[in-house]
Amino acid sequence: MLRLKINKKKIIKIFLWTSFYISLFLISAFITMFILVKGETIQTPNLIGKTEKEAIKILTKNNLYLTKRKEVFSLKYPEGVIVSQKPEPGVKIKKNHFVIVNISLGGERVTVPDLRHKSIKTAEIELKQYSIPIINIASIHYKYKTGDIIEQDPSPGKESFKKAGLNLLISDGPRKLAYVMPDLIGKNIVQVIHFMEKKGFKIEGIRKVEYQGIPSGTIVRQNPMSGYKIKKGNIITLDIVK
Repeated sequence: MLRLKINKKKIIKIFLWTSFYISLFLISAFITMFILVKGETIQTPNLIGKTEKEAIKILTKNNLYLTKRKEVFSLKYPEGVIVSQKPEPGVKIKKNHFVIVNISLGGERVTVPDLRHKSIKTAEIELKQYSIPIINIASIHYKYKTGDIIEQDPSPGKESFKKAGLNLLISDGPRKLAYVMPDLIGKNIVQVIHFMEKKGFKIEGIRKVEYQGIPSGTIVRQNPMSGYKIKKGNIITLDIVK
């Protein structure tokens, strides 16, 4: 029988080289896969309006990480909710990168000052110190002088968000009452002046005219005519007999 001589050293050498190449191949494959995965890009998910916990879950699914930049006041988003992010939603980003977010502190609060009885100009100056804008101004006739504040919303002393705004109700001044012009034709001018001034009216113009058969001082023409609506301050003129 023939016997094969086995060279143990040669076999060991072949085994070692084979193991080395296999290991090298595996390492190369791993590095290649790592580079491919690391270089893979995805679209940045939208985190705005999400809580920090919700955002972390979304990013984890997409092989991304979250980092907070700062906390900011916001009227639009409640406390603890993400108000902005970088990169913005939809922007391509490599996996294993960070998304930077700003988180809402809610709206910055301020105690509303008492503006009642103050003029609108004074209120505007005072509200600038509190960063509270005036949103709406309504007006009605009231006993306060024109431009003075009657009421406000929110009420004085209440807490409100800065920049949330204030609604004001201001005075147009007392309402002027309307009267009906009386018939003065044939009346004596002295009596009429006394009567009209007692009611708060002032006769602005008196013109003397020639008129036969009628006593001197008698009113023969008036403006406005009887039956017309008049208010205090309207001009009243009369023609009287010389």
